[in-house]
Amino acid sequence: MKRRFFAAANAGKIEAARQRIIGWRRERLLTAREHAVLLASLINSADRVANTAGTYYSHLKHWDRKALLPWRFDWVFP
Repeated sequence: MKRRFFAAANAGKIEAARQRIIGWRRERLLTAREHAVLLASLINSADRVANTAGTYYSHLKHWDRKALLPWRFDWVFP
């Protein structure tokens, strides 16, 4: 069975954001704190459109309504 953690459109956007953050860090454009805030924000944002449920966040066999919402990057401020 095919995994269904993220809808394809959301997965692409999440991965693009992750790659951008990695690139900025490699180019030394981010402080350690900025990097941490961006990663925390990315993880928090991804969780909002994840097709998961329960304590162990196993993926659902069918798409949940929240998983089909468009992904957007939401900031987490420390």
